[in-house]
Amino acid sequence: MLRKLIVFWFKKTGWRFSGPLPKHAKKMMIVAGPHTSRQDILLGIAFSSITRFKTRFLVDKKYFNFLTKKLFKKLKLQPYDPSDREKTRRDLIHSYSERKKFSIVVCPEVYCSRNDVWDPTFYNVALDLEIPILMVALDYSKKRIHLHTHFQLKNNRKEEMEFVKKYLASHQGKHPKNGISLFEIGFEDHTTRD
Repeated sequence: MLRKLIVFWFKKTGWRFSGPLPKHAKKMMIVAGPHTSRQDILLGIAFSSITRFKTRFLVDKKYFNFLTKKLFKKLKLQPYDPSDREKTRRDLIHSYSERKKFSIVVCPEVYCSRNDVWDPTFYNVALDLEIPILMVALDYSKKRIHLHTHFQLKNNRKEEMEFVKKYLASHQGKHPKNGISLFEIGFEDHTTRD
């Protein structure tokens, strides 16, 4: 019922989507942005419901409690701890490894507030497991969800992160002042990798 209400809101408010939807990809790391509002998750849920593109959404565990846990599980929200990147990396690798088909939406900015230093966990996991990345831009100025052609990482971190940042930064989030800055290309990496 809640999904239907979210889809109704999505259509009623004039949102649309464009770009190629990789329905045949068995595994995908979906990188979304600019992430400037909690409303972004509603757009993701609506998009997933309309296109029937099954995916999960990585959400800060602080929003999960005894009142929301059951509902969030139905909406395919997956809790994680932003302060523990190594555990997040292990959990994501486990999620991908135990399923034949799995996709999850991550926001490397982590928070809705301005954050120019991105969490590299999505990059590390996609690179380690050789999972393609699909960039999804949320453009509130045009009420469009833009999908970019998915691509495989080649371990050119600086160039690839710059490519992702530039693409997402070219679209306007709900709160532009909290958007992505191109003055800080790159990301902080304290993740231990095998």
